Amino acid sequence: MLIVCPQCGDAAKKASGAVNRSRANGSPVYCSRVCSGLARRDTRTLAEKRDAKSEYDRQRRKKLGEELLAKKRAAYRANVEANPVGMRAKEREWRKLRADKHVEYCRQPKYREWKRQYDRQYKARKDYGEFAECALVLRDIEVAVLDRASRYELNLERGLLNKCKKRKREYEKAIGC
Repeated sequence: MLIVCPQCGDAAKKASGAVNRSRANGSPVYCSRVCSGLARRDTRTLAEKRDAKSEYDRQRRKKLGEELLAKKRAAYRANVEANPVGMRAKEREWRKLRADKHVEYCRQPKYREWKRQYDRQYKARKDYGEFAECALVLRDIEVAVLDRASRYELNLERGLLNKCKKRKREYEKAIGC
């Protein structure tokens, strides 16, 4: 039987049994094994494959996110229980390898600003509990007031202006007046 190859477009002779079998299966008939192999190749670029895979992963995480996460956690726990020393050593090695990148990340101005705000709120919650917001507002007010006053004004207000006053105050503290 004479067929036209869907890959290269050449005419070729094929056995009628092979052609009938291919038509029954709904698959094309090629002129040679080379054309058959070329037709099966994936012609997408690496970027296209990457995009398709990321989209597939997104859809899968949406659909099975909690289940996948539970499986990963269970597998991690099983690995740690089976070999706790080895797993911890492996994690320690990974942290050592990534330490320079972590330090570089921590030096970024954006991270430093975020960390400053985070530490400020954390310390306020730790020290003042439910009154943390009030403590932060009070601290902001204190900073604003101190920014507007000069060192001279602050020392004058506290009575720290000259040595004579300092000595007098220390003497009063010593004798208990």
